[in-house]
Amino acid sequence: MKEKFVKTILMPAILLVSAFGILFSFTNIRTPSLTSASKNVNINKNNAPQDLPSGVATYKPTSRTSCSTSGETPENSSASFYNSNGAAAAGYYMVRNTYQALTLQSYTNVRISQLTLSMREGWINSAKASLKYSIDGGSYQTLIPEGSFASWYGSGSTFYVDITRSLDLVVSNTITFRIDTTAGFLYCNRYDITWEALPTPLEALEINTRN
Repeated sequence: MKEKFVKTILMPAILLVSAFGILFSFTNIRTPSLTSASKNVNINKNNAPQDLPSGVATYKPTSRTSCSTSGETPENSSASFYNSNGAAAAGYYMVRNTYQALTLQSYTNVRISQLTLSMREGWINSAKASLKYSIDGGSYQTLIPEGSFASWYGSGSTFYVDITRSLDLVVSNTITFRIDTTAGFLYCNRYDITWEALPTPLEALEINTRN
């Protein structure tokens, strides 16, 4: 009778308890998780959607040493102007061996894609000049080599016309455009700058996650 009790009742109970014990031990095994150790994650802001500003800024000489600003300009930017022609009270015109210089400050991380100048000469086929630029205090680079007004525009003109050049200039902070006149009388009364802000590189972020 005792042997029958062990086989029919006690043994199945022991097996059942053992099975529950094995199942319980499996459910308590810890599986690795992302929060169980420190992780370094590099996040590139260039991959994030951004609404970057852009626009056309207009600068007009108002005297030999000043200019007005209108249109859309980069945030916190400013402009300064200088005409070396001492007789140019309004700052518009240059004579032989004089120049105009427009300097744009705080054009931080900006691409300039187009420059339009409103210009004329004193009389047909009289003026010669060159156009240069300097970025962030670097040496001057030539945009338009020295030549006649007709070589800039396609023909001579004593009326103001728009002279446009497509550009691809990336500026960190400051850019200067300079017109050097080498012959005749030359007038420039407006600068239109087409610009767009560039994504600012984001430093890698270290995200530490722990239990």
